[in-house]
Amino acid sequence: MKAVRWLHLLLCLLVLLGFAAVVTPFANAQTIRALVVGSDSDAEVQYAKNVNKIVKLLNEIENEDICEEIDIVRFDAERASETPTPERIKAWLEDVNPTSNDIVFVYYSRTHRTDEESVDLEDLTGRVSEMSARLKIFITATDLELIDDAEGIDDLDVSDVSASALRDLFIEHKGFLRLTSNSSNELSFGDTANGGWFTQALIDAIVKTTDANGFVTWAKVLEKTQETTKKLYEKNSPKFSDELEEAMEHFEKSQTPVAHGTLPTTVATVHALLVVEDTADVAEESVAALNHKRMKGFFMGAENHGICDVMITSLLSSENAATAEKVKAWTEAVNLGENDTVFIYYSANDSDPTAADRQEELVKSLEKAIQSENIKKSRLQMLIIDTYRIGPAKNVPRFGLPYPQTTFHNLFLEHKGVLRLVSRSKDELSFADAYSGGWFTRTLVETIYEIREREDFPSQVPNNNRDRKFLEWEELVEEVRDRTTAIFEESYPDGFEDAENYPETVSDEDRQNVLDALDEDGVRKSQTPKAHELPKKM
Repeated sequence: MKAVRWLHLLLCLLVLLGFAAVVTPFANAQTIRALVVGSDSDAEVQYAKNVNKIVKLLNEIENEDICEEIDIVRFDAERASETPTPERIKAWLEDVNPTSNDIVFVYYSRTHRTDEESVDLEDLTGRVSEMSARLKIFITATDLELIDDAEGIDDLDVSDVSASALRDLFIEHKGFLRLTSNSSNELSFGDTANGGWFTQALIDAIVKTTDANGFVTWAKVLEKTQETTKKLYEKNSPKFSDELEEAMEHFEKSQTPVAHGTLPTTVATVHALLVVEDTADVAEESVAALNHKRMKGFFMGAENHGICDVMITSLLSSENAATAEKVKAWTEAVNLGENDTVFIYYSANDSDPTAADRQEELVKSLEKAIQSENIKKSRLQMLIIDTYRIGPAKNVPRFGLPYPQTTFHNLFLEHKGVLRLVSRSKDELSFADAYSGGWFTRTLVETIYEIREREDFPSQVPNNNRDRKFLEWEELVEEVRDRTTAIFEESYPDGFEDAENYPETVSDEDRQNVLDALDEDGVRKSQTPKAHELPKKM
């Protein structure tokens, strides 16, 4: 019997390791892949001033060790080439190949009236926005003319930028930023001493912008850039030549940098509290370990793919931590932002009548947690409960699908409100086994993976695409309910009556207890997960 038990433990360990390999890949190194382009010809060498400022900013990121690596490719007068700029840009786009956790930064400075350039900016915008990187930035400065006697920002020192501001803007944001030096029907300008006013204002804003809590956002940088660019235009426009005034006849007399589409958002944090009870029984320990490993790995995968930050707290009964007091302490201490998600998960074997009062107290503490004022500061509050009995073993094959980035993003970062989801409906029992863990828990995670495959969701989180496919919690819950119910129907009654389907570690007495519980008056012979409250799509 001991040999069988050790074999069973080994099999459980292999299952755990196999599943972890699926859902917790190694974290991708965070790399900034930057392309900085300026007009090439000797006559336009002044555009190198714009490029130099941007390159200095990127070098500061490297000097401050903001990211794992920074790769800067520069095309301008100092890096002249016989290959036309459009072809070099195209080649870079084809070769860059960022990971899902990388940052792509493209800056393009050129004269407004150039005839040689044939870069399709709309096509370039589309190519950058569709890259599978966490943050994509595409900035263009199309200056009409650099004026000799104009006044720029003479004391601008890129080295004054703080490391925290660089980290906030490049590491703590996600999405796509498309920024141009002027609005439609405007022209943009600069001075020969310092370069384009927009580029000067942008760097100045990054150096000087702060928020009330010290965090720097792209929204604040844009606001400051617009303000400074406007001031530079108003201060220098009286010095415009008659020829320049004539060239501006059909344009607005202003210069306003503009962001096109949705600004990048701060990287949301998912705060996951995993409360798991296990017992001395080997089979029950395996179920608890599987459930805990599965949920922990699922959220770690989101962070490893650069989808969001994740803070995981595990309260395990094996460490004497699965208590109402510990839950209350976490609830009061967790530091939440308004864009964050709170995910609370509870799993326990509920077959022991002597533990019923304690488990009820613990569940009540979790209910109080998601209703507390501190937790309500977050955008989305979630409570998922999987209490179970040990059922027949469901030795199902391990799945190997790619991480469901889009569906995770839909469910955890693009909903708001409250989710309260339990593994069974009233007057039912729910089940687990040492191979699958909780039938409900496994079905929940696997369905998130498989819906993406079945519905042909894109593998990378999309940006600025209103027509993209979207998975709502209501749809997911319906699918999880149907699949969990199907597992029960396949197992009952024949599966429960067949001793061969139980692991050796489940005694005849425990198996009979399950059968007796199912035969009690008022107990429905089904397992139907139920949502008591559903969040809404943002």
